[in-house]
Amino acid sequence: MGDPWLTLAPVALGVIMVTLDGTVVAIANPVISKDLGASLADLQWVTNGYLLALAVSLITAGKLGDRFGHKPVFLIGVAGFALSSAGIGFSTTIGMVIALRVVQGLFGAMLQPTALGLLRAAFPAERLNMAIGLWGACIAASTASGPIVGGLLVQHVNWESVFFINVPAYGWADAKTLAFFGGAVVLLVLFVAREHLARQPLLPLTLFRSVSLSVGVVLMMLMAFGMFRAMFFLTFYLQSVHGLSPVATGVRLLPMMLAMMVAPPIGGGMISKLGPRAPLVVGNAPVALSGVAGGLQQVAMQVGGALGTSVLGAVLTAKVAGVLPGHMQDAGLPAPAPAQVDLMKGAISQGVAPVPKNTPPQVAELIIKAGHLSFIDGMHLAFVVSAVMAFIAALLSLLVRAGRQVEGAAIHI
Repeated sequence: MGDPWLTLAPVALGVIMVTLDGTVVAIANPVISKDLGASLADLQWVTNGYLLALAVSLITAGKLGDRFGHKPVFLIGVAGFALSSAGIGFSTTIGMVIALRVVQGLFGAMLQPTALGLLRAAFPAERLNMAIGLWGACIAASTASGPIVGGLLVQHVNWESVFFINVPAYGWADAKTLAFFGGAVVLLVLFVAREHLARQPLLPLTLFRSVSLSVGVVLMMLMAFGMFRAMFFLTFYLQSVHGLSPVATGVRLLPMMLAMMVAPPIGGGMISKLGPRAPLVVGNAPVALSGVAGGLQQVAMQVGGALGTSVLGAVLTAKVAGVLPGHMQDAGLPAPAPAQVDLMKGAISQGVAPVPKNTPPQVAELIIKAGHLSFIDGMHLAFVVSAVMAFIAALLSLLVRAGRQVEGAAIHI
């Protein structure tokens, strides 16, 4: 076995690509909207297309790594992620961006679960937790630097450059949407039945016999639902409502990113003293299933993030539509008709008040004020929903028990 630290460096760099990509894209959303004429739904798909592609591929990628070797799967993921990132940078339409974000997510799925498998194979048990801690610190550092890096690139180069660093939606009550949800439920049932009967299941259902692991998966979804989606709305709030530059926006998001970087080592120390319930982590998995277990954790995170973007976006837009007429009247303007509200709510949900051409400056100022107040009301409600989800997650964490030592060093992922 060679020097295991030579394995840690490329593994960390590969996963940093995926982590950094998520935060720098959030900063670029307002500029992408202006440059490509993207709606809020389009921007949600820029995020969700990537997250959902990750989610549906992570377990498969982890299984491929377990079966054919984590190194080749990891290398394919790095190459594909870089090429698809370059393709996004050359995109000229929002449709191209969304399509290539899906491709990017598919290759990104090959990086995250295989990284943990590579570390487990390279490091002896007594040094593995240290290596995983350093790996996690690299990811946290890239997350923290994302807003600043993205802001500098968007402001001083262009939005396409955030991808070069890696070298239309239906309503909720629409019949098509309901049909997709129904189809998803049917496919889930068929998947569970198939995994139960298969001799070599893609996702061994025995993993869910652990209450801690099962609850941990739900907690990862709830955490991503609220925390990571906050950045999606805050970039619109800071750039569109307050008129800040991308760099200034990144600076103001930095405290949240730094908290995410500082919390893991603090949590690790608390775990050693207090156990896993107070500072929650998810328990162990056998070495032979490390890729699948890592993929399962990441699936939960990506699904939670995609749900957060979609659900909270719908909540914000509905609130905007509900309060906009009142804010217009409070400003001394005539209340818009329902058809006008439908035309205006999409732009206002991005923090942009649509002002008709040749509108007198005094009237335009009132329209902008009413639009911004409506956006803030919608964002406030979305954050309240996120807070409720966080409270539910805190209650669920009480069900988590300390994991057992299995096949090597205990790993908390």
